[in-house]
Amino acid sequence: MCCATQTILCFDCRKLFDVETHTLEAFGKQLAAGIPEELEYPFGPVPVHCPKSKKHKWRPWNFPDVCPKCGQPMEIAAEGKVIMWD
Repeated sequence: MCCATQTILCFDCRKLFDVETHTLEAFGKQLAAGIPEELEYPFGPVPVHCPKSKKHKWRPWNFPDVCPKCGQPMEIAAEGKVIMWD
């Protein structure tokens, strides 16, 4: 239930996804395997990929960035929330 996430832009799906990058479960497996505890967080790394297919090309996405569907910059609404599409 506890994890670190990163928003990624999948070029194949043309969508944004929040994916796990580190989990407590992975950290526990590292400790059990005797891997040294040299991590930034108390979490173990998880391979990052598009949730639809590991073969899809993707890159990290951080606001401000472009909409994956139209290529236009994302905007902040008047009330300070990020405007998303669906």
